[in-house]
Amino acid sequence: MRILIVDDEIEIRKVLKLLLENAGHEIVEAGDGERAVIAVREDRSIDLCIMDIMMPVMNGIEATKKIREFSTLPVLFLTARSMESDKEQAYSGGGDDYLIKPFSSRELLMKVEALTRRYNSYSAKENTGDAIRLWGGVVLMPDTR
Repeated sequence: MRILIVDDEIEIRKVLKLLLENAGHEIVEAGDGERAVIAVREDRSIDLCIMDIMMPVMNGIEATKKIREFSTLPVLFLTARSMESDKEQAYSGGGDDYLIKPFSSRELLMKVEALTRRYNSYSAKENTGDAIRLWGGVVLMPDTR
């Protein structure tokens, strides 16, 4: 599985990369939300995005909203922000799950597996070959109706 890690802290990205690579995943990294949007737009092989909220240039919630304009890629927020209002903003901004730093590596791996299993098994992953993209983010997929 190919996972995009988005965090402005290099040490956090290193830890996540090591953990996820040891679990057999391929890692792509971005240091801010703007780079994350570009990465998802240019690399359709990304299966999951692990996104921090507090970042320079573009925060994680803004980046997720932009990603939602063209992709159904699952987004797991991994952040130090723990208030109910933070979670509400993250979910309403397009996030699929939420994990608070510091985090359990085992819980992170379970969430990663659950999100990608649902995403792939319920055919949410876009078929980019025959898909017809319409205005407003609507995607018609003739093969799956």
